[in-house]
Amino acid sequence: MNRGYARIAPGARLNAIIELTGRSDTVADIGCDHGRLGAALLQCEKARHVIATDISAMSLEKGKRLAQKCGLGEKMSFFEGSGLEPLARERIKADTAVIAGMGGELIAEIMAAEPEIAKSIGAFILQPMRGIEKLRLFLRENGYAVTNERIVFEGGRYYQVIKCCFDGETPKLEGFPEGMLYIGEMSVINDDPLLRPMLEKRRGGHIKRIEKARANGAELSGLEKEVRLIDAVLKIAEDKK
Repeated sequence: MNRGYARIAPGARLNAIIELTGRSDTVADIGCDHGRLGAALLQCEKARHVIATDISAMSLEKGKRLAQKCGLGEKMSFFEGSGLEPLARERIKADTAVIAGMGGELIAEIMAAEPEIAKSIGAFILQPMRGIEKLRLFLRENGYAVTNERIVFEGGRYYQVIKCCFDGETPKLEGFPEGMLYIGEMSVINDDPLLRPMLEKRRGGHIKRIEKARANGAELSGLEKEVRLIDAVLKIAEDKK
């Protein structure tokens, strides 16, 4: 690539998304914001063409300027619209779709709003900023199999990146608690090095809130249940070694 063009320097979160994306002919970046992910995917040769969509015309203009700055103007197409609607409207076939940097509930709503388009996409790479439990529940109840996952630590917090596809088969881990929606089997199967520190941090926060509630005569049964689920997952991960 021409050295005169700008190059994207992805952080840990974008790198994890890029790695899980793999190689695709056409990648749709849904809610592309300023287009950094799409440009990085092309520069890393993970995609031959990127379809960048966003509800914000201003963001799309910034994305177009970045594409030109990176010498990728012919390899990125930009469409204004909400969620997967531009793909339906323009009759675009994407091998992979990335939905990142939003709440898990919103990601689920985007996939549910265009079910036939969503089912036609070969793989989704999903990175929720919060509400991952609602996203996992949606995937489970709507026939999406989680085929890979990655945990990332960036800017002082943990993120999870999920790769899934419709009508696939989620690898099962014996003894994995059915009610656990915060973490998935693949992170345990992969022996993700950040699994234990992420769960221990979450567990510690729950314990502090539970103890404070008890001191005030209250109960937090939901958090107590998740602490038990976290303990079960940590034991499975330890026994697996």
